[in-house]
Amino acid sequence: MWRVTVDLSRERGATAVLTALLLTTLLGFVGFGVDLSATYAKKQELQNGADAAALAVAQDCAVDGCGDSQSIADSYAGANVRNDGIEGADVSFPSSNSVTVEASGFQPHWFMPVLGRDESLVVAGATAAWGAPASGPAMLPLAISACELDASFQPVLDVPQTITLPKKSDSDCTGTNGFDIPSGFAWMDTVGGKCESEASVGYDFPSDPGKPVDKKACSAEFFLDLVGETVLLPIYGEFEGTGGNGIYTVYGYVAMTLNGYFFENKYQYDAPCGPPEQCLNGTFVEYVTLDDAYEYGGGAPDLGAAVVQLTG
Repeated sequence: MWRVTVDLSRERGATAVLTALLLTTLLGFVGFGVDLSATYAKKQELQNGADAAALAVAQDCAVDGCGDSQSIADSYAGANVRNDGIEGADVSFPSSNSVTVEASGFQPHWFMPVLGRDESLVVAGATAAWGAPASGPAMLPLAISACELDASFQPVLDVPQTITLPKKSDSDCTGTNGFDIPSGFAWMDTVGGKCESEASVGYDFPSDPGKPVDKKACSAEFFLDLVGETVLLPIYGEFEGTGGNGIYTVYGYVAMTLNGYFFENKYQYDAPCGPPEQCLNGTFVEYVTLDDAYEYGGGAPDLGAAVVQLTG
């Protein structure tokens, strides 16, 4: 019978060489994964920085007409990247109401230098746009008169003013009887059980003769919580009809910091008027919202309020 004898000492040497080769390859893949993960994390930081910078520049443009956009972009982009690991933030304006910020930086590698690559350039970009609100929630379910804004008291910034709701007014905006729509208030229908309404430029909503506050949706506490807050209110331009057949047409949105109000005895705070009138007292302000519930553009007039959103 034939016998085969194997020298295992020689096999151990070959196994050691093979293990070393496989271990080197394995470590190379692990190192590549580590460098790739670090590069991805850098990309996320730069993306956060580009997003923040684009939104900040857009807000500045919406309110102040674009000041030192480069300085703003550098500040916000750099604040979102650790260890000042950013080369710069390039700012460009694709259109008259949009800005693009491209943030870049180098990510050093720990393992890839063995392949001749010490670092990689990482780039991220974001675009933000702005415009006057064209549609979205009315934070109070009522509209006020554009004519009152333009002719009666003017929406002067930072000066508290009292607005009489439109059932009756002593301004020249209404007819000889003092009414926009006789017997009509511009209270709007609430939606979703909340004390707010949906509106849009050009939207027609009906007059409701003598309509009081919607007590099911609007508690006294709701209005109290809004004191000192800035709210976006739709204003109406055109109106027609009488009583329950009356129609108001939304013209745009205005931003007001609410100081006081009187709607009826239960719904009042630091009342600027009394029955039979209903009124608000507030301060008109420049205001920017990032709320995706609002849309901008569409021919909406610029009345001091703006919507800013990331678009890319």
